[in-house]
Amino acid sequence: MLSRPDRSLRWDVLEQHVDEACFLWTQWQAALDSPTQVMSEVAEGPEQRLRAHLDAIVAGGRRVAERLLKPALEGEDEERIRVAGYCLLAEGEGADVDLVLRHFAEAGEPLRPCLRQALQLSERPGLSRALHPLLGTSDVPLLRAVLEVHGFRRTHPGPVLQGLISTASAQLRAAALQSARHWPLEVESAVVLRALSSSEPQEHLAALSVGLVLDHAGAWSTCTRSIGDSGPIGELSRLALACRGEARDVEALRQLLVVPALRRDALWALGFSGRKVAAEDSLHWMNDAVHAGVAAEAFCAITGLALAGPLTKARDEEIDLAEDLPPSLDEKLPLPVPDAVDAWWSQERKNFQRDGRYLNGKVHSRERLVEAFESTSMRRRHVLALELAYRSRGNQQVETRDFSHMQRRQLQQMRH
Repeated sequence: MLSRPDRSLRWDVLEQHVDEACFLWTQWQAALDSPTQVMSEVAEGPEQRLRAHLDAIVAGGRRVAERLLKPALEGEDEERIRVAGYCLLAEGEGADVDLVLRHFAEAGEPLRPCLRQALQLSERPGLSRALHPLLGTSDVPLLRAVLEVHGFRRTHPGPVLQGLISTASAQLRAAALQSARHWPLEVESAVVLRALSSSEPQEHLAALSVGLVLDHAGAWSTCTRSIGDSGPIGELSRLALACRGEARDVEALRQLLVVPALRRDALWALGFSGRKVAAEDSLHWMNDAVHAGVAAEAFCAITGLALAGPLTKARDEEIDLAEDLPPSLDEKLPLPVPDAVDAWWSQERKNFQRDGRYLNGKVHSRERLVEAFESTSMRRRHVLALELAYRSRGNQQVETRDFSHMQRRQLQQMRH
């Protein structure tokens, strides 16, 4: 693009780079929740291609910024705003950090989240300091977005965090507590306990998030009470108890299998418990046309079985999962042949202790948990990150929606 003798830019090629970057960013985000792909496949697929197009746009310099990127910020195309914001934050002659921050501050829904993600993923040095003036805003949605950027980037927002945790506004307290899960020692036990009884759902959820990282007794009690609830509190409670993996937690999750509305969520959670009894429950539900895929996923996560070849069968196109399940990616999961899986399990069952806890067929441990981030499916990694945060009291946290090289850097630090 820049090697032509006259150094002129090929605008048709640059436009194509922008279009491809927009498309691939959306593809990459979808891949982060894939039930079948692992990190290396995503990193070497949509992510690598996305970053190549972004680099090409940034290499165009000031003229590209003026002609393609800055006008995009003025529009309403969410994909182009996200790409433009990221490229204008990158180091180079076309950079304009102040412009991106101004649009970030002035934008509303649904455009601000596009720029928030660009800020979260940007590797520009000093960007967090540039965000500092926005921490003084009275705009609650903006302040929440700024705190989300700081949390994602693991850059402490400073003394303002403590002030927001104790503010009179429930919405601001919720935003501060949600951010504080990255710095849990900033939150006193009494604050968590008070927030857990809040009538503001966002504050309640934020308090539960940080309380679990702190191993707060009140947070675990909330999970036990809320295990059968619908909504975000119930979902987090089920996953947290599964990650704790104690016998009483697993038994409580198993009881939800008889509740049709919660059966899918119970199977999903049980796959993180690592327990032999959960694997056997999952094997039973492989005979159910609606839940066979997620049941097999849970079974494999515990036992380490690779579901492929003669262990799988074609999906019956006449079964409309959408009628029985909430929108999900379950329909992309391979379907098991229950009798074949049962035959495999009859040979392997003896290698699993009833009181043990297993991850991908091996005895569960912190080291095994860290290793699993490379080998487990993308959508399961988000829950593994929760367990790692809980077990380390917040000292080991992986941002599973960051670029792969940043995640691997975080994981490498945990191995030492």
